Amino acid sequence: MLHEKKVSSFGESSVKDMTLGAMKDKLEREFGVDELKIILRKDLFRIEYADKESYSQEKFKLDLKSNGMTVHDFLTVALADVNAVYLVRKNYIEITTPSAAVGKCFADDQKDGTPAARLRREPLVSHAATEQTVYDPARQLAFRYGKVVAFDPAVGTRRNKTVSPHWTNVPFPTAIRLLALEAGLDVKETSGVLTITNPGKKKKGK
Repeated sequence: MLHEKKVSSFGESSVKDMTLGAMKDKLEREFGVDELKIILRKDLFRIEYADKESYSQEKFKLDLKSNGMTVHDFLTVALADVNAVYLVRKNYIEITTPSAAVGKCFADDQKDGTPAARLRREPLVSHAATEQTVYDPARQLAFRYGKVVAFDPAVGTRRNKTVSPHWTNVPFPTAIRLLALEAGLDVKETSGVLTITNPGKKKKGK
């Protein structure tokens, strides 16, 4: 629902001068806590921002109007204004600090050939689908996160291989590599463009 439902409860009002806690309550009232429950990690904000009495009272400075933005887009832009991010959990959305999110998502020291420092700057992707062609989620994710993903013409009909991606809070390059891997394909990166291509020949002895 994060990428499909649009925020309407703010009307023409801006979030400017609204508190983080008030925004959370407004979204929960609009969608209902059964559909969109939001947990604000006050404990983690307190550790990182010891000078703040209560981060739920942190006010937005950005003159942002939802104007039909998706929940994902609205949260991403609004939370960046107060130096916060959201993570997708099983039954709720967790609003936390960027460093805490990095710690959670990189606890296992993900290795996909991309330098860790670069991965930490990438948006975190959550996606769940069943029996899609590898082309469809790659195109959807590229559009949602403003990235460029291309298909090598040599892939041909292999781009129609079906995949069933189910992952949360995965760095964008890793998400595309996971899609390609499930379809028996590979990914090459050139100047920020991720190209899904046929796997290269394995070196002798590998």
